Amino acid sequence: MYRIFGTTSCHDWKFHVQLIEVAKPILPTRGKRLGRPSSGTAMPSAIEDFMKEAQRVEKARQDAVRNSDRAKLVKINDALVRAERQFLDQRGLRGRAWYKHQIYAPGFYTGYASQPLTDFRQALDDRNTTNAKEGLGRIVEALKRATRTLREAL
Repeated sequence: MYRIFGTTSCHDWKFHVQLIEVAKPILPTRGKRLGRPSSGTAMPSAIEDFMKEAQRVEKARQDAVRNSDRAKLVKINDALVRAERQFLDQRGLRGRAWYKHQIYAPGFYTGYASQPLTDFRQALDDRNTTNAKEGLGRIVEALKRATRTLREAL
């Protein structure tokens, strides 16, 4: 997804922020059924850090648009594309290694319909604490990689 500003495109990052906002309620309620698959505050902390960085980047984007700063928009767009790639895990999703994105991918039983936090949600549906912990760990690491990439880029 790209937004076009005159002759400059800027990666539309808001959909990740919205997906993560949608996923927040899933984590505590569904996780409790499994006896807290997450350890401590890793996920809420990773979400909070990512959200802060996404807001900082969005502010920089708005400033660049307001100032017609094409070079800054190109830099922001490049940073967002690099950050997007940080959501990939080369191991892929459990049982479907060709799907590598940790935030969204088709659900196991949804055909091609996208589902946020697919691996983690499938583990919850299967009531598999071990897989839920692993899936959550992968998501946390992906969020941390994306946050770090954004932080270092701008």
